[in-house]
Amino acid sequence: MQISRAGANSASSIDSKLNTSEQIKSQDQKNNFSKNITKVGNSAVERKIASRQRQQQWQEFKDSKPQSGQELKEYRYQQFPGSYVLLTGKELHNSYNNGQHISDINTSKVMKKLIAEGFELQSSGKPAANSEEIKQLATVFSSAAEGKLSELTRAIALQVDNGHVSVKTTSDMSVDDWIAENDKPGNILILNGNNDETYVSLIGEMAKNTQHIHFITSGFGGHGTTDRHAISTNRTEGDRFKQILLNSGIQENRITVDPWSTNSGQNASNVAAILNDKITAGEPCNKIIISGTPAAVLRQTYTYAQQLDVPSLSQFEVRSFPFAKGDEYSTVADHLAILREFSTTINYLLNTHYLPSDATQYPPTFFQSAIDSFHKTANGLELQSAEKYESPISAMRALNNDSVTRIKENNASEEDKKNIKIVDDFFRSLFNPLELSFTRTSL
Repeated sequence: MQISRAGANSASSIDSKLNTSEQIKSQDQKNNFSKNITKVGNSAVERKIASRQRQQQWQEFKDSKPQSGQELKEYRYQQFPGSYVLLTGKELHNSYNNGQHISDINTSKVMKKLIAEGFELQSSGKPAANSEEIKQLATVFSSAAEGKLSELTRAIALQVDNGHVSVKTTSDMSVDDWIAENDKPGNILILNGNNDETYVSLIGEMAKNTQHIHFITSGFGGHGTTDRHAISTNRTEGDRFKQILLNSGIQENRITVDPWSTNSGQNASNVAAILNDKITAGEPCNKIIISGTPAAVLRQTYTYAQQLDVPSLSQFEVRSFPFAKGDEYSTVADHLAILREFSTTINYLLNTHYLPSDATQYPPTFFQSAIDSFHKTANGLELQSAEKYESPISAMRALNNDSVTRIKENNASEEDKKNIKIVDDFFRSLFNPLELSFTRTSL
């Protein structure tokens, strides 16, 4: 796969690239957009409407560019509500006081940072090297994660009725049986942004002969995703994933792109707006199928059940995409991603509102697998340096069967909540820099 080199010079030039006079043609255009952007409300649908207005205003710019340029991150950035504020240099508080949605401005800042990192990676020509600490702990993570990916990629089915989440019975299926059950009008497969294009290729290969499933590819980039290694770093996740599906033979009219999400919550929010558009246009929406990286699909399925807010859809079903080639996930990044997903899921469950709070809705084996992986990690860390890793070792071992019982009874102690955050922070502190060196030879 060729790396896009458009504008791939130093990261320091990103501001000049994003502030050219070509972007805003006239003072009238500025004024018109400023007038529109102050009408943006707090809901995902209202922001989607503002986004659509933004795209209409940029039609002249779009038509003046070659087709390939429409997928560049700079162009997607220009389309996003909130980027106008950063492009014109208005102060954040002024924009907020004028009615601009604060989350859109923050997302634009993230986008700008990711574009700069992408240029920096392109100009260096190679990813950063793994840290010595990662190298020393690689066997620890490998042992703790062994056999655990299958737990995170299990088939999950959740029913959502007016915000209430319940578990539906499901079973393992062959690929052929899964296609037969799901290739129907109104079934929508969401491909959340991630750093694993082999997973997207697997989906494309599986679904190439389907006729009815609609695909939504969602993602600009994020802390755990694309800009960290040399895969077309100047194209958004959503746009790249669409191209992979097209290359598999899936018709373009069955693919919708959300090129702006930078985290899982935004994936759900922006997809909700797309689904609302489809429903109000008279299209069916019956089953929503979630995919991401194999390690993340369990958490993201529950994220959608909790956060998918579609005004015209009060009842829907959310399912996980239950397939992955487990033997392909053998790098230290894969092992750490698996461990981090166990800790992040429980951390979000106990300490945030990102996921359904009823722990009985999660597979019982999930918690047992999590505890086993934490204890194996603690044992390995102790052999490396009991003093250096004293805090995470203690927190991992304190998370045990008694903790799981309290969590399931909705009676987790403050110590339980504190311990899982320590564990999650530990895995994240290692995983996030590791992404800079992530590669997979089959990409």
